[in-house]
Amino acid sequence: MLEKIIIDIVQNYKFTKLKAFIGDIEKRDFFLFVLFCRLINKSQDSVVFKFAEINSAAPLSFETLIDDISSAIIDEKQQSGIRQAVEVFLSTTYQLSRKALPKGMFATLTKLEQNEIDNGLRFTFSDILAPDDNTLFFKLLSEIKLSLVGDIKSAIDEILAISSLNAVDFLTTFDAIEVYSRVLTRLQATNVSMQFEEGFQYEEIPSDFMDLIFEIADLDSSNSIYAPFEITAEQSLYAALEYPDKEIRIESMGQSTHHLLRKFALAQAKNIHCSYTYCLSNNSTVKKNYYDTSICLLQPKMQVDKITDTTIEQSERKHVTYKEHLYIKHMIECLNPYGKGYMVMGKGPLFRRKEKEERKLLIENNWVDAVITLPSKLMTFCPIPLVLLVINKGKYTNDVLFINASEFQKEGGNRSTIDNIDKLAQEFKSRPLYSPISFTVSNHDIAENNYSINSLNYLTNEETQQYNLHELSITRKNLLEKLNEKHSKIEKLLDAEN
Repeated sequence: MLEKIIIDIVQNYKFTKLKAFIGDIEKRDFFLFVLFCRLINKSQDSVVFKFAEINSAAPLSFETLIDDISSAIIDEKQQSGIRQAVEVFLSTTYQLSRKALPKGMFATLTKLEQNEIDNGLRFTFSDILAPDDNTLFFKLLSEIKLSLVGDIKSAIDEILAISSLNAVDFLTTFDAIEVYSRVLTRLQATNVSMQFEEGFQYEEIPSDFMDLIFEIADLDSSNSIYAPFEITAEQSLYAALEYPDKEIRIESMGQSTHHLLRKFALAQAKNIHCSYTYCLSNNSTVKKNYYDTSICLLQPKMQVDKITDTTIEQSERKHVTYKEHLYIKHMIECLNPYGKGYMVMGKGPLFRRKEKEERKLLIENNWVDAVITLPSKLMTFCPIPLVLLVINKGKYTNDVLFINASEFQKEGGNRSTIDNIDKLAQEFKSRPLYSPISFTVSNHDIAENNYSINSLNYLTNEETQQYNLHELSITRKNLLEKLNEKHSKIEKLLDAEN
């Protein structure tokens, strides 16, 4: 049902007549704000955007529209997602299209004025409420208002015409976020043939990683969470859905801040700090020695094995720069003296020779709490097994816990999931002396082994053989799946010829 709503929204967007804006991106983001307001109404009781429920037959002035948008957030805190989402919308700069003017009016303007419009007459919604008297913008103000109200009504009409959305009395916050995120993804995928159709492939990060972190981390007592390298903010959104009142700081270069804020508004987050910044840049303004928790997911570099035709993690290369330890160092710098960090990444940083000094720093400062080897295929677009590196700046034990969570792999659909997370979390918390899936290694022994924190370096020959057999079993299964896929394609081609 949810995917039906998403497809209907994307289809109806094609019929939305937006005249006031020059660029397709501006038109899309304007439409998405109206959709955002409608989704807020469908998923929350505390905030209502009345304009998003009015059909085009009802009278609507620009002043009424802005007053409705502003008054809806009047009781919201300054750092709440919804307040920031609305304030960013009102202060976003747009470029006026000549189509915003009545037919024939453009020709009556002076050449200088025409050039000003054709070069993109810039404005914000806030400017319209307090315009400068001596500008072309002020001269055209009444026409601009009419055009913008017309655009709003067109967007509302198309969204209100979506019967699949109207049929739903109430959306959960998670469903509202998913609708907005997937509509955005489809509208951005302008070169994808399936953009408006069923079968569109979303590259989304599942909740498995955060579900595990929720169980092993004491986030109830954590006041602040820092996500230094988000793409579309799935990890932070899972945290906001679970803990809407906690302070969450996000840095992202993968998606514009206004879209992230709308998602956090739909999650009902109350204390959000978003920025379109790169955490490793020199001008980062993130607080040092402050956060209780830091969470990061880095997709490793991958390659295809020529022998098995399967995807594997890229082997160490002399002239390749690896940045995982830079992110780990940055996380540690931003955590307070008792802070904890959770880094999902490939296995390479655990043992690559060129990163020995970085691992030495971690071990000698006693910051590495655990290394959890995760099941493979947790993400459709990253089939290799990842690891969860747990950092604890206030750790008391002088050892590292290694857990093999690949035993908790559950097959299903086109990806795996982590099964029995409670049991896995208990293994982490209890640090048992004897266990078939975990063991501890002293910092001293790790130092003696070139500071490798790769679990395979500390297994017996028999345990290593068993692990390799498990990996071979997974490889065999992946090869059989690929063979079956190719067989199905051949059969379809033969059927089509007949």
